[in-house]
Amino acid sequence: MKNKQKTLLSFLLAAALIQAAALYVIFGAIYLPSQKTLIMNTLFERAQSRVSCYFPAIKKSLESKNDVALMNSLEEIMKDSEFTYARVIDNEGRIILHNKTQEWGRVLKDDLTLKITGSDSPSFLKTEQGYDFSLPIYSSFTKTASLSAGISAGKAVSAYETIKRKAVKTAVLVFIFTVTAFFLAFQVLVLIPTQKLQARIESVILGRAGEKLDFKSEGVFGSLAEAIDRLIGKLTR
Repeated sequence: MKNKQKTLLSFLLAAALIQAAALYVIFGAIYLPSQKTLIMNTLFERAQSRVSCYFPAIKKSLESKNDVALMNSLEEIMKDSEFTYARVIDNEGRIILHNKTQEWGRVLKDDLTLKITGSDSPSFLKTEQGYDFSLPIYSSFTKTASLSAGISAGKAVSAYETIKRKAVKTAVLVFIFTVTAFFLAFQVLVLIPTQKLQARIESVILGRAGEKLDFKSEGVFGSLAEAIDRLIGKLTR
């Protein structure tokens, strides 16, 4: 009995390890990373689409030095709650216009500003609060300023955490279900037939060859039992 319990325990342990590895690959290495990438790409595409929508008006207002129209465009961008700021920065890092008027005229020298002013193409940059999306503004093929908008990653992170929690719950349920199924299958297909065969053989050893054991199986154990019964029948004639 102890050997059977050890065999069952070893089988369940092996099945659990295999299942855990499979679930990790499916959820941890494939599903969750792909969902995170999808969420972030959606955030970036939405942010880029909104900023790009107002970019022509901002460029025109900047060229005509229409601060009122420029401010209106920045405020339109800020109507999306995922944006934390909208501003126009010249090549020296001075804020020409900002959705917060107290920021006007401020000169920035931080690494983010240097990357924005030094970039000649649209770019997403990581910040402490999330991300910054910037578009260079050209006039007669010369870069004169950059449109910069801050993006909060709060909603994206929250959405990812929700998906992650659901994935963990699903993985746990699948793990419990499959290990239980392995346990029952091993009991029905291996342990119970083995116990019946053991009882049949022990009955022969004790001299009760005429005793019949109700053993029915279509598998290997059934064929083995039939062979043993035929052998017993020949020995007891």
